[in-house]
Amino acid sequence: MSADQPAETEHLADLITPNIHEARLLSGEVVKEVSDVERAAERLLVMGPQAVLIKGGGLPGLRGRDYLLQSSGSGQWLQHALVETAHSHGSGCTLGAAITAERAKGLPLVDAVRAAKTFVENGLRTGLAIGAGQGPLCHWHPLL
Repeated sequence: MSADQPAETEHLADLITPNIHEARLLSGEVVKEVSDVERAAERLLVMGPQAVLIKGGGLPGLRGRDYLLQSSGSGQWLQHALVETAHSHGSGCTLGAAITAERAKGLPLVDAVRAAKTFVENGLRTGLAIGAGQGPLCHWHPLL
């Protein structure tokens, strides 16, 4: 880019995926209900990512719901199946990795998030009771 060309808006990341607790810490917002989640996402969006996906599982009233806000200004609540399991260790990291994999396949962001959520839901349904305490979701569930 030459000095006389205007700088394009630079994004630091395509997507960040904080849970409720992380969104609270990063945004400085008190996050207790739907409007708080939306406000926190707006604050996080101005920090540099192209989109924010706040995972709602940390609040009883938002379990099974996540909020996706894109830099285009379009925000939407994504409803998904609530899977009751004690074996959810690694589900947040798995979601981020699955979104990345779906984007690498060429899916638009919203479609990639939905496909990744389905992958995680199925992994939670076949969670693994291994070791002591909370077990992990099953990453190889498509092979079962």
